[in-house]
Amino acid sequence: MGIFKNHTQYYREIFALPNILRGPLLTIGFQEICDCEDVYDFYYPSLKDLLISKNVEGVTVLDPFDPRADLHNDLNLPIPIDQYEKYNVLMDIGSLEHIFDTRQVFENCMKMVSIGGLYFLHTPVNGYMYHGLHVFSPELITEAFRLNGFDIVYLRYSSKTGVSLKDPAEASDSLIWIVGRKTTAVDTFKVPQQAEFFTYYQAYKKRQTQEKISIKVKIKFWVKQICPPILLRLGKSFFKRNN
Repeated sequence: MGIFKNHTQYYREIFALPNILRGPLLTIGFQEICDCEDVYDFYYPSLKDLLISKNVEGVTVLDPFDPRADLHNDLNLPIPIDQYEKYNVLMDIGSLEHIFDTRQVFENCMKMVSIGGLYFLHTPVNGYMYHGLHVFSPELITEAFRLNGFDIVYLRYSSKTGVSLKDPAEASDSLIWIVGRKTTAVDTFKVPQQAEFFTYYQAYKKRQTQEKISIKVKIKFWVKQICPPILLRLGKSFFKRNN
């Protein structure tokens, strides 16, 4: 997916997190920086160049196709054991949706992060027709993190154009920005279940209902505050015209 000008605000927030710019660091996919010629702190050819400019040591790029990458593993297959818990930080800013075996990708990425390390993922959770192989339910992403021992330290949603969203459904093309801190070893990847999503769906519907009720209450309040004075002025005006 790469880095785009409309998304730089989220990268700044994430790069400000403690220990996020600490090597050894692995990026998934050779990620280029696009349309940032007038954004001084992002005026670099690629994510790797940007990280090196921030004095991150040991930046490694994994990409099975790009010759500029340092590693060429296919993440549809199990990663070699010598890569387990090797990286303090792993960044995937747009590769997950392009790889068929989502479970294997998650397992590989989570195993490669050291305990106490950070996993930064950025991927579509609504829309993005013809962009990749997958668009994910946001609950799939958050539950995959939680079930496998990653405490979520950053979670945001945005539109394709960079507008911040409370809910991914608010835009036709939406993205998740999530950073998790690894608290325990990932021996076997724990698969999120649909039943768990139902709990989140119920909470979402309850929140929607509460917001609608809140809006109705506010409207009634302002109607009561505004209408009587207006009606009184209209009545006085009518009385004067007719006398």
